[in-house]
Amino acid sequence: MLERYEVIENVKPGGMGVTYKAFDKNLERNVLIKNIKDELLQGHQEKHLKGLFKDEALIQARLSHNNIAQVYDYFENDGVSHIVFELVDGKTLDELELFSNLENKEQKLNEILSALLQIAEGISYAHLNGIIHRDIKLNNIMYNESTETIKIIDFGIARVKEAIQRDHTAAFMLTKLYAAPERLGRYEVDTQEKFDIYSFGVVCFQVLTGELPYMLDWDTKPVPSVNSNREDINEDVNEALISMIQPNPKERIGDLNALIKALKRQINQSEIPSFKVESPNTTNKIRDPIHGYIGLTNEEREIVDHPIFQRLRRIKQLSTTYLVYPGATHDRFSHSLGVMHVATRIFDELINKNAEKLSWDPNTINKNRQVLRLVALLHDIGHAPFSHVGDSFFPPGISNHEKMAAHLIRNTQLANLIDSIGKKLGFSHKEIAGIIEGKLISKYRLINQIFASQLDADKMDYLLRDSMMLGVSYGNFDLDHLIRSLNVNMDEGIPVLVIEKMGIQVVEELILARYFMFVQVYFHKTRRIYDQILTNILREYLPSQMIPSEEGEFLKWDDFKVLELIKNVKTSYNDMYLGRKHLKLVYEKFPYASDEEKQKLNSLHKKLELLKYPADKLIIDEYQQSSIRFSDEEGRPLIGVREKNGEVHSIEEYSSILASMKEPIYLFRVYAAEEIIEEIELILQEELS
Repeated sequence: MLERYEVIENVKPGGMGVTYKAFDKNLERNVLIKNIKDELLQGHQEKHLKGLFKDEALIQARLSHNNIAQVYDYFENDGVSHIVFELVDGKTLDELELFSNLENKEQKLNEILSALLQIAEGISYAHLNGIIHRDIKLNNIMYNESTETIKIIDFGIARVKEAIQRDHTAAFMLTKLYAAPERLGRYEVDTQEKFDIYSFGVVCFQVLTGELPYMLDWDTKPVPSVNSNREDINEDVNEALISMIQPNPKERIGDLNALIKALKRQINQSEIPSFKVESPNTTNKIRDPIHGYIGLTNEEREIVDHPIFQRLRRIKQLSTTYLVYPGATHDRFSHSLGVMHVATRIFDELINKNAEKLSWDPNTINKNRQVLRLVALLHDIGHAPFSHVGDSFFPPGISNHEKMAAHLIRNTQLANLIDSIGKKLGFSHKEIAGIIEGKLISKYRLINQIFASQLDADKMDYLLRDSMMLGVSYGNFDLDHLIRSLNVNMDEGIPVLVIEKMGIQVVEELILARYFMFVQVYFHKTRRIYDQILTNILREYLPSQMIPSEEGEFLKWDDFKVLELIKNVKTSYNDMYLGRKHLKLVYEKFPYASDEEKQKLNSLHKKLELLKYPADKLIIDEYQQSSIRFSDEEGRPLIGVREKNGEVHSIEEYSSILASMKEPIYLFRVYAAEEIIEEIELILQEELS
């Protein structure tokens, strides 16, 4: 074995190779190492199989989910390929009586359902990332009984098994009783995700009934039902499982969302007497790359179809970032839908968990749910062209895009559309506008926290969306686990958003993701200079250097109009933008600066301004991003962690990582035209030496 890994013991020989428990000397942790037997490669396409083994390791290493065993490394030693995995503490499901021996009807049903939910969320996460397991069965799923945590193992190994099996059928036969029928030639393949969905359906059926649904007799046996064997599984779970084990893949569901929702509902309903959230008929579906299908009611669709909301299709989410990351062409339209979807998921999770604690009747629940959906949907309609680039051009009395959104809601047809929804539930457009612009905080405290806080739906969507569209991994975090970890605590009778202790790590993940996206993407030196150039362009073209607030004029100003003006008028700024010929970075202080350094840079800033160079020759970019706030003005935690005894403490008491992130991100950059760079550099030396 390489010097990095010290073998502790041979865990078990397998059909493919040997599994070792080892110690990683570099990172000082125990790991699991798997390899392929040399003899399996003899007479085969050895190079192809080793390449496949390596490719699968690289693909799996991208997965970061609480219920999937992580791939840490790949290496070759003496011609043998090895994959290094996270060492999982626990046993496989077939080794545990809880999952394999169900003759005792007094089993812990909720514990089993919670385990199945974790498996479903792990598989769903992998599928969203384009990765298929191909060998879901009891002995590829591990469970830690003390923490009640699932880990799916051997992602990617099955594909290599399949490749070897072509010539070694006897040694490497897929477990037929778990394999989807189309893999055995009974039906045409539909999607590969349905391989895993069928196999997981078999696992669920076996765990819940003690029997397999089929013995390769799909052609002669009707699709079995869990409820034929037991009476304590609700109909939604039963229907989802029936859909998962349909022999014909064309009749099988294509994702696990229905099962996940059904399992959550049964788990929550069995723990507490839950209110039924009356979810309106969201028959209008919009396909989203992050969240799958996003549903809209007919009334919500009328709002989405309004020209003010449709304008968001022509407002880039990340302004000029597409000049650095070509994939950053997504818009505020899709983000707004995503925020509504995530906010609704959070709300439903909190209500299902807290029926007994909340004093809301069904009408109050449905009212608050609809208010939240509209606030989340409409929060960005007031953005200027190119999003935050235009933040300095709002007219007097409308200081930011939130106030512009509130203004548009109050003074356009949107008011009537919102009132037609609200009159049934007891709210008006005035409340939607007020919440968006930061008012009515005490009346709608929980809604505000879901919509605009350190743990809000806005951040959850834009981090995942921006990360995916740009092709970077900085913004990724486990959304499903984060939502499951949220809860409510009562503060003098008012529900307040908190995080359970099990969610501390995923909150760290979210906040670190935001930090990395700011440092690596949002404050990228090239993106920032084009933001500055575009700001100067808008200053030239906007009437009275202001975004119009009248509906008709406001609708005219979008990214398309600005780009058209840039193309049709020849100026130095326009040439820079169209030709991507920006000023050059001469000096940078980023991402932190001491107070003493900031004083020096402030003096430098003033001296450079005295040179009176035009902005197409010299641009100074100075900005400070506020640090994480852990408490409000009254000392209440902004990210509260709830203990089992009900006490709530600030997350900084539990996380040394977050507690250390109190310093604001600071940037000071000087950009100059080629002909003045030497002069600027001399001044920099004099001022900063």
